[in-house]
Amino acid sequence: KVHALSALNDDILYEWSALECLYAEINFNGNVYMFINSNWYQINADFQRETDNKFRSILETKVPDLAWGVYSPNQKEKDFNAQLNDNIPGSLYMDAQNIVYGGGHSQIEFCDVFDHDNGNIIHVKKYAGSSVLSHLFNQAYVSATLFKQSSEFKQAVVDKMKSNNDHFQFIEKDNYNIILVILSDKNPEKAQNLPFFSKITLNHVISEINNIKGYSAYVKIIAAQ
Repeated sequence: KVHALSALNDDILYEWSALECLYAEINFNGNVYMFINSNWYQINADFQRETDNKFRSILETKVPDLAWGVYSPNQKEKDFNAQLNDNIPGSLYMDAQNIVYGGGHSQIEFCDVFDHDNGNIIHVKKYAGSSVLSHLFNQAYVSATLFKQSSEFKQAVVDKMKSNNDHFQFIEKDNYNIILVILSDKNPEKAQNLPFFSKITLNHVISEINNIKGYSAYVKIIAAQ
């Protein structure tokens, strides 16, 4: 059994069998099979083909030309972000600069690097499975939506930027690029082979962001060198 314990008194709140906690995805004879909640499922062939085609189209879309630099094997995500920030003149390092918004203990990271001069809002995540990628995709979507639709959130973001740079002057732009960067320790070919669930989530998020007026969404996969 796998147990979830209360942080208050160590009481068992939930429990699952080990099989219920396993997730697997395999490709066999051109088909995708997934193991979820103790059961195997075969993905519908048409849906698989449609998902893969959309994913390839996203990767083939030309990403804004920036000084991305080199990602080294096993380099820490925060170190790559700092390196990227140094490579882009006038950019702001926003990694872990959370914005308190929405009540309670809710905190939202606007982005990792903000290229203010060129309107590039950059989110970076080191690949470590589908759950990590889902966090990246949804973080980018929530941040982009709030920055466009909530004046309160936007002001909180600008205030955070100014607190990090006394000379910063925010100038609103009509269009922004939302760039999702995935760092991978795999070789370039394997780095683009994301889990099927991640492709589904990514396709949806990119479509939703592109549907917001003034946004263009991109994905850049950087393999270690």
